[in-house]
Amino acid sequence: RLTVSIKPYTPVARWLGGAGQMVDAQGKVFSVPPAQVPNGLPNLAGPADSGSQLLAQLAKFNTIVAPLGLKVVSLQEDQRGGWRCILNNQVRLLLGSEDVIPALKRWVAIAPQVKEYLVAGATMDLRYTNGFAVAMPSATTVNSQ
Repeated sequence: RLTVSIKPYTPVARWLGGAGQMVDAQGKVFSVPPAQVPNGLPNLAGPADSGSQLLAQLAKFNTIVAPLGLKVVSLQEDQRGGWRCILNNQVRLLLGSEDVIPALKRWVAIAPQVKEYLVAGATMDLRYTNGFAVAMPSATTVNSQ
């Protein structure tokens, strides 16, 4: 006698550890054929077995940036616990590993006053205790021949 139990996984994010890897609502990483990866899901990357922590942090970050009409489309935790994210306006935020939530809240409070810097490709370094640094994207030039 053979008993087969099938449990469907519902992807809530893409896991950047490999092609076709997804994360379900409990943070479990599972694989699907690359052609079946849904569009529009956030990207997550981090240490092995950190899917649930990344999902929790993603939810916190999205709650904090929501008043600006933004959401996180990519979230990464490095091996030393440093956080980075990309927002749906393609602005990158470097959050470091300490006081991440207060730093993000400070940035959200000041962001409307510096909206001219919130352009695709800009990087905001929020790892400072009394402010943040901005790196604007370099201008691209097209060679005409």
